[in-house]
Amino acid sequence: MKHIEAQFLSGPFKKWCESKDNKLPSFVFEAKTTRGKDSLLFSQVEPHQVIALHQAKHSIKYYKIADDSRGTKPFDGAVWRGTDAYLVIEYPSFWCMIDIDSYENEERTSERRSITSARALQIACVVVDK
Repeated sequence: MKHIEAQFLSGPFKKWCESKDNKLPSFVFEAKTTRGKDSLLFSQVEPHQVIALHQAKHSIKYYKIADDSRGTKPFDGAVWRGTDAYLVIEYPSFWCMIDIDSYENEERTSERRSITSARALQIACVVVDK
């Protein structure tokens, strides 16, 4: 799963982030892929990931990049305060960005155990067709 997410993040998502199509200010994100399925189980998003995104948006989040990380580091770490925070989900025919507050509300109120592509299209802030 990590390899599939890495391919998405270093390919189409990176290309979009660095393009003129990206009109968003700075933001933090957690990416998930459905591996070709039409829905993502809420349980695939770890609680600590939701907490970190929530902190970056609503309070403050500090992160130190490990000194033993591979490759050249752009800097030692980062601090986010009041920034946009998204869950990025790759579905078979598109990928989207859902605001962390919308995602938390969906998880809390949904009668399903997953978020379908149809529902993601309704609540996403950004949708990019493949």
